[in-house]
Amino acid sequence: MSERLLTDALAHAPYLKYASIARFGAVASKVVGPFGQGLNIVFGANEAGKSTLAAFVGGVLFGWEDARGRRNTYKPQDGERAGSLMFAERSGVPGFEEAPLRELSRARNADGLVGDERLVADIDRETFRTIFSLNSDELRSLRSTPDITSKLLTAGSGTGASPALALRAVNERLAEFTSRSAACDQSLVRLGEERAQLRAQVKAAGEEAERLCDQERELRELEPQRQDLAERLARLNDATDALTAAVATVRRVEEERAAIAQERSQREAERTDAAEAYRVKEASIGSTLAHLTGGEERQLREMVARQQSRLQRLASSTDVARDHFSASKAAYDVLAEAAGEREGAASGGRHRRSAADKVRLMRTLFAVGLPALFLICGIALITSGYATTHLTIWTLGVALVLFSLIMAVGAFVLIFRPSPGVDRESQREDARWVMVQDQKKLESCRQAERDLETEVAQQLEEAGLGEAAGSLDGALALLDEARTVRAEMALDLQTRKAAAARLADLRRRDSELAATAAEQRQRAGVASDATLEDMEAELARRIANRDGLVEAANSLNAQFGSLTEVLAQGRRAHDFDRAKLQLQEVETRIKDSNREFARLLLARRLLEASITRWESKSQPEVYRMAGRFLALMTDGRWTAVSPTPEGDLQVADELGQTRNVLQLSLGTCQQLYLAMRIALLIVADNVGASVPVLADDILVNFDASRRAGAARALAELARHRQVIVMTCHREVVDALQAAEPTASLVAL
Repeated sequence: MSERLLTDALAHAPYLKYASIARFGAVASKVVGPFGQGLNIVFGANEAGKSTLAAFVGGVLFGWEDARGRRNTYKPQDGERAGSLMFAERSGVPGFEEAPLRELSRARNADGLVGDERLVADIDRETFRTIFSLNSDELRSLRSTPDITSKLLTAGSGTGASPALALRAVNERLAEFTSRSAACDQSLVRLGEERAQLRAQVKAAGEEAERLCDQERELRELEPQRQDLAERLARLNDATDALTAAVATVRRVEEERAAIAQERSQREAERTDAAEAYRVKEASIGSTLAHLTGGEERQLREMVARQQSRLQRLASSTDVARDHFSASKAAYDVLAEAAGEREGAASGGRHRRSAADKVRLMRTLFAVGLPALFLICGIALITSGYATTHLTIWTLGVALVLFSLIMAVGAFVLIFRPSPGVDRESQREDARWVMVQDQKKLESCRQAERDLETEVAQQLEEAGLGEAAGSLDGALALLDEARTVRAEMALDLQTRKAAAARLADLRRRDSELAATAAEQRQRAGVASDATLEDMEAELARRIANRDGLVEAANSLNAQFGSLTEVLAQGRRAHDFDRAKLQLQEVETRIKDSNREFARLLLARRLLEASITRWESKSQPEVYRMAGRFLALMTDGRWTAVSPTPEGDLQVADELGQTRNVLQLSLGTCQQLYLAMRIALLIVADNVGASVPVLADDILVNFDASRRAGAARALAELARHRQVIVMTCHREVVDALQAAEPTASLVAL
């Protein structure tokens, strides 16, 4: 493959150059490569090691599979699996020399990956196996599509780890805070129970001290105050917690509703633009042509073809009639000119008539006498030859007799032939009659042509093709133009329907969010029309009140503690101090846990908002690009890919009709999932930048046309990532090389 600049990311990212297999399955001490940056084709017969190569690359990067069960894990019989991958790094400019190769190697899983692990720091094992390593069986399904898409897209968000993975970790930490397990040191539930037990111990110690001390009265006066303060503080804590949760929920709802309002504005503009474009296109060709069905168009084209045939036949008939008229007119003109000459010579002819009569008499005598002479000679020779039995003389006599008869016939014709000037007048009349008939026939053909042209113009006008001005070729051009415009109108209509559907979803979601916000306000005990600022102000007021109560409670508790300490005696005083210290420790731990719990809640909200914004930006691009690749693979049979409300995939054909995956054929299903994976790989350009995409005989179930489309899609993916396609089919190699002539071909 000739080295060339593909994309900035690919040109500067390391890429797999060689795969050195030390021991893996039945392969040992083998180096496969070199591979190029873009599209690579590994071609070999069955059992040549193509699937082994794909499993080897994944094993080096993410660990060998455990040798359990009956699956082939490529574990050699005489040793451990081992090997390395060599990555090349280019400057991104053609003609520059390569930097030294960077190696990643693995022997035992326990030893881990040896080498520059930054090459695979932007991808995990599950994403590689689901998206980067493809075979014909994997193309039949796309496991956990929403989860995989979320992890893959958010992996390129610029953070140290995928926000989706971080959100999972945050949720696990939050679960620990609400768990009753004794192993969770920060569990608020367990700490609350422990605090209740310690409070009970402190209370018991105080009561015991009151009974033993002379200041029982004063302690009795303090106890109701403490209880009342505790109850008020508890109620205020509950109200504050409810309001805190409501503020967080309403803030999230308001942010999402603002985003929905913005998107609704965009969708409304998109729908308006599509409707306007539809109306403009409809007006450009007229309502009749804009809503012409396929059957009606075929009928119009057949009518145009019939009328063209009729016009051609009439034109041919007119040409023939014109030729006949020209010929008959020329003949008539010749006879007319000859008649004029004869009239001028009539007077001189009468003087020559007597000489002509003499010539006719001499011609008659010659015509009768000469044949009679030959007849007499012939009869004499026949008689002589018959008498002497001489065949030659007899034959000569017969010939003379036949010649005399022929001369007699010719003489008869000569004698009785009419005079040249006798029938000239009748010939001229006949010629004139023929000329008149030919002229009428020519005029009839021309009139038929004009009538047919009028009929054609009327038919075209009735069919909405009046702009053609009676031209059948112009009508065909208008029909072709109308077909193109109708296709564009169908796209505009599809865009408008998609925008309307999305607007309906946004309105429904907005209503749900409004209901959620109203419910949270009701639970928090604030007005149903309270704004977020009002709720935050109320929350600040409640927190201030709670802080005041806490300060009063602490003061009261301090006073109560000092009295209890004075009254405590002996071991009971020691138990009271220990219980108080433990209670203070538990209180401190509860405060710390509350602060950590609040931070985790805030982190979860921020991560959820980040993932939502990221997916709203990138996920539509994934489905749009997947639709384009699916249309490329299916010759336009399926043109769009979109998610269902349940999170599954659905496809739309050229007419906008949708189908779910279960209604597709095996080949189309594989093409859908291949298009989806290619779109994910192109959009998530920060995920696995140095990891090759491995495709093991994924085009075997495609026909020739769809194989060519899939090859072009893989070639486009290769402009963004390194792609290695393994196959044993020559036609697959030809299709890939036709789509990408510069692809590297590696033989096994």
